[in-house]
Amino acid sequence: MSSTGIFLKRSLAAILVLAAGVFVTAALMKNKGKTDATAAGDSGRVVRYITAEKRDVPAQLRGYGNIKPATTWTAVAQVSGSVVFKYEHLDTGQPVARGTVLIRIDDSDYQLSLKQQQAAKAEAEQALAVLNLQEENLQRDQEILRQQLQIAEADLQRAQDALARQAANQKDIDARQQNVLTKRALLQTNENTLKLIPAQRAEQQAVLEAAQAAIDKAKLNIRRCTIRAPFTGRVRMVNVEADRNVRVGDELLELFSVDAAELYCQVALDDLKYWLPEELMSPLESDMLNKPWETRDGPIRGEVILAGTSQDVRWEGKLDRFLGELDPFTRMVTVVIRVDNPYENLGRAERPPLVEGMFCEGVLFGRVHENVFPLPARAVHQGRVYIMNKAGELEIRPVSLRFVQGDTAIVDKGLQEGDRVVVTDLYPAVAGMKLRGEEEIKLQVAEVQP
Repeated sequence: MSSTGIFLKRSLAAILVLAAGVFVTAALMKNKGKTDATAAGDSGRVVRYITAEKRDVPAQLRGYGNIKPATTWTAVAQVSGSVVFKYEHLDTGQPVARGTVLIRIDDSDYQLSLKQQQAAKAEAEQALAVLNLQEENLQRDQEILRQQLQIAEADLQRAQDALARQAANQKDIDARQQNVLTKRALLQTNENTLKLIPAQRAEQQAVLEAAQAAIDKAKLNIRRCTIRAPFTGRVRMVNVEADRNVRVGDELLELFSVDAAELYCQVALDDLKYWLPEELMSPLESDMLNKPWETRDGPIRGEVILAGTSQDVRWEGKLDRFLGELDPFTRMVTVVIRVDNPYENLGRAERPPLVEGMFCEGVLFGRVHENVFPLPARAVHQGRVYIMNKAGELEIRPVSLRFVQGDTAIVDKGLQEGDRVVVTDLYPAVAGMKLRGEEEIKLQVAEVQP
């Protein structure tokens, strides 16, 4: 047989085998379709469902943001001079205790200025003491001169009386008048000198106050030469070295506090209407954003949850404040959640410290909505839910949706306890179609209550 004939026989055999395989596969698929159709027709569409249950659900505000320290402090040089001391552990990331001396600047010039101003003050005080003594002397002289004037005037009067009786001459009268005028001039001169004392005292008092101000400034500059940590914290930045000259205005270092951390996250203003505790409700947005944010039970509780990790890492917090600015386009406001002692678990593996820059989710627990039905949000279809009734048939029922938070829808009307709400997406959904419940799911408690 030729090679061409052999090739044709082999090709024909391969085609027959392939055709047989296709025929068998089609037959199996046809039988399977009939089996599935029969099963579906007998028991209905298999669905997952959740049993409606009334609960008291606290509304939540959620947002994302980065952690920031509650307090930061930048040490700015307020005096000029050479750095004579730098704390040995003053490095980025290192902890420092409140009151620790971090930097000391040479204060020799300010010590010298202090001594000079103290001497100027002593001189002004001495001048004031001399003025006070001079005033006392002038007052005593004033009394003596006044008495001398009275005596001279009495002597003149007697001489004038004697002249009237022709018992004295005009020369005696002139001499006594001259004596009276002399006494009056001395009294007036003394009185004028006495009147200058208050002005001289005010001048010396001003000199004294200027000296005291210079002393205070010198002491202030001396204190400014020593820079201490104002709180317990960690070093963020260092820009100073020993033996380096610094000028007024130079930024030397920066600290951040470790007693509290803050999460800044944005939330929708429209969500406040179902989240706000009733005692804080207000028709004015400006009032809502500028409240003390405490209820009768204390601060509003919150949580900070570490994002971007498979571990459930969270910290207890509280609402500190809303930033009083509203974005007119997005209707978003920034909320600040405060976490106290974010470094208390430093060194423990189960929860790291809450450090600056961490990307976290913030949750705030607000008003509790009583006797409502929490459902998975996917179970609500444009204001309707699918109910699997006791007969195992689909019932499409309208419900009243109070609000949605995350993946949870809160329904307040249209359901009864025990209703089996279908979670599986039915398409098409035809009222009366047969259903078969495969699995009852439970809503995670963490989704609806703190």
